[in-house]
Amino acid sequence: MAMTVSSSKAKHLLDVAYRDGLTVLVRDYSTRGGEYVIEVSRSFDPSDVEQYRQAERDTWNALSLVPVTKPGSTWGSTSDNVGGHAALMNGRMYLCKSGVSVRFAKALIRLLGGNVA
Repeated sequence: MAMTVSSSKAKHLLDVAYRDGLTVLVRDYSTRGGEYVIEVSRSFDPSDVEQYRQAERDTWNALSLVPVTKPGSTWGSTSDNVGGHAALMNGRMYLCKSGVSVRFAKALIRLLGGNVA
């Protein structure tokens, strides 16, 4: 069976994420379905600035592969806000992206074994 464009993009995201040691979650924030948020994260040694910076680069890189089809935003524990300090101290970097393509999110859910957070 041939992969759809969405499935191919979702597989590429997972390949990049797993290569870089990232965890990928799909969250459904709608009671009817269709309002998906993709979260990418990585744990590292708390207070290790270089590991934090690498985690931030890798999570941004992975989220750049997520297609959007409607207005949304990207947020998380980035170094441009207080969340970055919390991430550095706790050893967990995460980024979320909303406005993602529903087809992409559903393809990603299938590749993740049907798991939605």
